Amino acid sequence: MLRGQKVYLGLRTAPSRRGSLMTLRLRRPAPPEPCGYGMAVSARVGGAVVRNRVKRRLRVILRRLFVAQPALHRMQVMIQAAPAAARAPQQTLNDELDRLLASHPLRPAAGA
Repeated sequence: MLRGQKVYLGLRTAPSRRGSLMTLRLRRPAPPEPCGYGMAVSARVGGAVVRNRVKRRLRVILRRLFVAQPALHRMQVMIQAAPAAARAPQQTLNDELDRLLASHPLRPAAGA
């Protein structure tokens, strides 16, 4: 899990893909920087209970993605949830993240 303001500020300038439920940002970090994933779920998504539920759901999807695509272990991945993510079914979130990743210019090579 990515932590720290410096890491998130670096990801703000990373190439991104925006969907109706989330925005995906990928970045290949310089060697001393950490790799992994992070999430941004703002108060616009809902109250604390709703935000935590969205984070849990996204965490499940990201763990599956990191197992399926080992090349992501060498990248920084950030998901920024949109308010509509709170009402979307899990499969819809999953499908949107797969679609955003497939269209991203820094996407990892298939099977890598």
